[in-house]
Amino acid sequence: MINKKCDVTAGTPYRVQIPARFQPDDLAVVGDLYLPLIGAVASALYHQLAGAQEGVLHRHSALLIALGNVAPQELFAARCRLEALGLLRTFQTPEQGTRVLTYRVLQPVTPTHFFADDLLSGLLLSWIGADEFNRLLEKWVPNPSLPTGTEVTAQLAEVFDMPAPGQLHAPRETVTENQPHFSATALDYQQLDQLLARSYVDRQQVAQNKQRIDALVTLYGLDELQVKELLEQATNLETNQVNFEQVRALAAEQYAGPRPVSTPSSQKAAKETADHQLPAADQQLAQVAQMYAPMEFLATLKEQKHSFVARSERKTLEQVVKSQKLPPAVVNILIHYIMVDQGNDTLPAPLFEAIAADWASKQIDTPAKAIWQARHFNQQKQAKKKAPKRRPRRLVQKETLPEWARQDNGQVSKQPAKKKDKAALDKQRRELLNQLRS
Repeated sequence: MINKKCDVTAGTPYRVQIPARFQPDDLAVVGDLYLPLIGAVASALYHQLAGAQEGVLHRHSALLIALGNVAPQELFAARCRLEALGLLRTFQTPEQGTRVLTYRVLQPVTPTHFFADDLLSGLLLSWIGADEFNRLLEKWVPNPSLPTGTEVTAQLAEVFDMPAPGQLHAPRETVTENQPHFSATALDYQQLDQLLARSYVDRQQVAQNKQRIDALVTLYGLDELQVKELLEQATNLETNQVNFEQVRALAAEQYAGPRPVSTPSSQKAAKETADHQLPAADQQLAQVAQMYAPMEFLATLKEQKHSFVARSERKTLEQVVKSQKLPPAVVNILIHYIMVDQGNDTLPAPLFEAIAADWASKQIDTPAKAIWQARHFNQQKQAKKKAPKRRPRRLVQKETLPEWARQDNGQVSKQPAKKKDKAALDKQRRELLNQLRS
């Protein structure tokens, strides 16, 4: 979930800064390892910025068109994904009375670093599954077999005179510019340690691998009891060693589905989801809605229907997103409601805009509220359909008989005319008509 306000308009000027020369494999790495995480729009944005002329002022209007006429909100969401994964840094400065953005385009980390990073590799594993993950791992970080025989490689101490222990200085931690920074987890290690005190898991190994555990907690939203169970499943009872690669694989298998990085806003959204008592499937839908820009979300649903986003649908969606009356995640829920719940193959503009206006007036500002509103509306429709229909009372209209059908005493005849009297009645009626004409 993106917890920042969009700061991009079509007229906002920007310039590009590329501090390092790109290597031939850099864009391929982005396409293979980052694309599943950032989406098609963010990948296209990265390619556009990486190929832009440095130092020259550009307008976002041209960039929006180059990305397929996306809305500013979609570009902003794509930019945030690039920033979160260390592919982009953004700065703003006032220049001649206007605000200028500077995009510092960064190289992706090397594949070796990517797969060694528990958060990056774990996030990728969550999105694409173990089979595709292992295929990419083998492609980018192959594991060559070592030569047979006894290794006789010289060691450091055999070649160089080592300084005395007091003269050694701890190496300074190197932080690459494009390394993403993630929020610390809320895992209570004191409580986890108490749980492990009654377990066979080596607590010292846990203390030495807090960073790897934090990565799993961040990715899957695990609590202390779930971490304990994963550690126990991945512990070899003979050697008492915890296989943390197995821990990661088990977490991906049992708690599949990426979770938003823990922030106050995401915690608030989770509470609102619980308050609305959404079932598990709808909770998962709420999480997915927070991870896509509306245009990407619509394109994904259209692909599932073996279709594509029409120009009219794109225009309709852009108008709703540009109004900024509904958050992107709520717009995604509305798209899902119309395309999936109601079974429409297209996005009807009148219906989409009418519901969007209704939700904006009701201040539907979270996916949980949007799902609850959609489900509640459906329940009302179903209740109306099932309600017994009251048959309208049949009105019996009394006919006023003409004068010629009345009896001599002035009372209306209650007996219907018989077939044998039909000729007489017709004759009497013709005579009356002749009298009116004369």
